[in-house]
Amino acid sequence: MLSLFLFATVSLTLAVGIAYAYTGIPKDLNAFATQQDNVYYWADGTEMARTGQVNRQDLPLDKVPEGVQWAVLAAENATFYTDSGVSLKGISRAVLRMGSGGDTPPGIRDAPAAAAG
Repeated sequence: MLSLFLFATVSLTLAVGIAYAYTGIPKDLNAFATQQDNVYYWADGTEMARTGQVNRQDLPLDKVPEGVQWAVLAAENATFYTDSGVSLKGISRAVLRMGSGGDTPPGIRDAPAAAAG
């Protein structure tokens, strides 16, 4: 049983190692994040064709509907335009938890609660 367990462990470790070695990691990740497609238009301004590996175009913020802007802000931080960015309540709660040996959640979880109260 021990030999079978060791064989399975070594085989799994070897398989993961080989898969990791053969997995390509892009050198410039920002280039992938900023990719856009090419859009070709007719003379009258209507879209003729799109080419490229992604279906994405950068837009200036004033072209993004206000409802979409607020939806993104609400998902991240609903009080983005009014809070100071530093939560004394969240910082003191983290210090108390660390001092008492408790688990400290990431600061982003404390930000909305601190901003609300």
